[in-house]
Amino acid sequence: MKKLLQLLCLCLLLSSVSQAQVKLGSFAYSAGPPVVDLAWTANRNLDASYKDANITGMTLSRGNGLIWQNNSTLSYVGIIPNGQDESVAVSNNVYYQVQVNPGSNYSTFSGISARLRTANDSNSATAAVSANITARWYYSLDGNSYTPIGNPVLVGNTVTAGVEQPLVDLSNIDALKTVAPNTSVYFRLYVWGANGGTDSQRGFGFGKSNTSGLEVLSILGYASQYPTLAAWSLNGKNAVVSSVPVANIPTVFQNKQLNVNSGLSEPINIERGDGLNAGSLSNSFAVILKADLLTSSVPSNLAESKSNQSYYSIKFKGASGLYTNILGYKMKFRNGTTGISVSTKYELLIGDNDNNISSQSQVFSIDENPVETTNSTSSGKVYTNTFSFDNVSATIPPDKNAELRIYVYATPTSSSVFGLGQGLLGDRDLEIYGRLLTLAELQVLPVTLTSFKSTKQSNSVRLNWATASEQNNSHFNVLRAGDDKKFTSIAKVNGNGSTNVSKEYTLTDYKPLAGANYYKLSQTDLDGNVHEVGDVQYAYFDLNNTSLTVLYGAETAVLKANLTANKADQATVAVYTVSGNSLYQAQLNINSGVNQVEVPVHFQKGMYILKVITSNGEVWQSKFIR
Repeated sequence: MKKLLQLLCLCLLLSSVSQAQVKLGSFAYSAGPPVVDLAWTANRNLDASYKDANITGMTLSRGNGLIWQNNSTLSYVGIIPNGQDESVAVSNNVYYQVQVNPGSNYSTFSGISARLRTANDSNSATAAVSANITARWYYSLDGNSYTPIGNPVLVGNTVTAGVEQPLVDLSNIDALKTVAPNTSVYFRLYVWGANGGTDSQRGFGFGKSNTSGLEVLSILGYASQYPTLAAWSLNGKNAVVSSVPVANIPTVFQNKQLNVNSGLSEPINIERGDGLNAGSLSNSFAVILKADLLTSSVPSNLAESKSNQSYYSIKFKGASGLYTNILGYKMKFRNGTTGISVSTKYELLIGDNDNNISSQSQVFSIDENPVETTNSTSSGKVYTNTFSFDNVSATIPPDKNAELRIYVYATPTSSSVFGLGQGLLGDRDLEIYGRLLTLAELQVLPVTLTSFKSTKQSNSVRLNWATASEQNNSHFNVLRAGDDKKFTSIAKVNGNGSTNVSKEYTLTDYKPLAGANYYKLSQTDLDGNVHEVGDVQYAYFDLNNTSLTVLYGAETAVLKANLTANKADQATVAVYTVSGNSLYQAQLNINSGVNQVEVPVHFQKGMYILKVITSNGEVWQSKFIR
């Protein structure tokens, strides 16, 4: 019994890491309605009986070296010539062809599944005619030049129902990954090796689909409006099954070079953070805030969502030897109750120096502002955010651990169920867009930014950024905006021209604005072209309490201080002795936010008082020692 349980556990483990294949299109007989037959008339191209919504066309046809034969509605077959080898079959156009047109979408191809049949079985008197029939798939991106796939496969004699062939793996063919929009892809199955016999004894093709809906040919892969790294479908899913929470949902498609662990072909899962419980909604992976948060402090903003770990988590590892560039996402999100407000925010975390996700991880925002999903209907709404192809800020170095978090937070009174979904047949409820780049491809851009981060200090904001490489980089501009989101330049930092050595930069904003401070980075090359790089950073200063802080004064020629004010005003800055004698006075324009005050120091050693007096009579003062 123990061995049986161990075997069962092993089977479950193996099934959990086998990834579902997504069909781009397939051919199958259907008794209807509507009736779909596979019969090949003399000059008929057969349209796919099913095709993905992102595929505009898929047809099956033949080369002129295959002879037409009147066959049943259950098979798509023809007569192959006597004799021949592979090279002759290629020269004489003895093939079946599938043409796939993705339209304006990017397409990736992962496999071909086919049920093939010959005219004889191994027990028939004419078995020798088809015993050596052999076939091989080829592909082309232009319809002219064809490349063989794998090795020739002996089909031989089959039963009349046909034989399901081993899956033709396309996932290692680089040319079939992220094929550009409006590029038709062609697959040809060349066949040869018939030995004598009559025409009817040399029959070969796809079938026999004697069961309605039984597919005889399927093209597997993925198509989407943007290059896709991973996708999830929630059709038929629920985060709660028979009152038991479901821990995670695996991908239906992912780039083969992305894994949870190096060298292991495992699906990438969507999981819940510790601040979320499973919520029951059909065709969804829904959540509800944990009970202790509902009774104490419901996360109502991004900072609270982070501290309470109320997020979806997607963990994976960057491709080996390549840079994984995140380009955005598309999600379907639904609320269980009409009228509640739920916001989401995507952030990418990259492994620290020890390749762990920690407080030291680099963090990149995938969307500039949170997405409000208020009044998402029960069927869900689609939300999309994508980057331009020259934005490589959110890039994962080779073999680096990464975690994509989807933070969620709701109105303070909300205890409703909400989350990703509602998935319907053919839907993709979450797509993560991106591409894999070599270092040389990254270096085509003027600057390869690896991080841009802001750190709030007591009265200032420190900005740090780093580059992996620079090409003709003149300088960076640091821009800042307040609540009005109108960015203006606050500093220029010189670049390093052209270098393949990583560089680090630091700038401190000693005069942040009252309230919200948004920072972004632009790069200017030596030709004057300007590129936005990095993600917008954020810091908030609550300036309801004003203050005056001396930064330093001893052994310096200038006394510096920070004045935090909640409104603009005219003021007088003055220095007094502790006995009240005035030693220095000057006029000062102060702004809302942090102001830097500078006073020349020509005093003897001792204790002094710095005062700032506004036109409205407000007074701030701070002692300092010279």
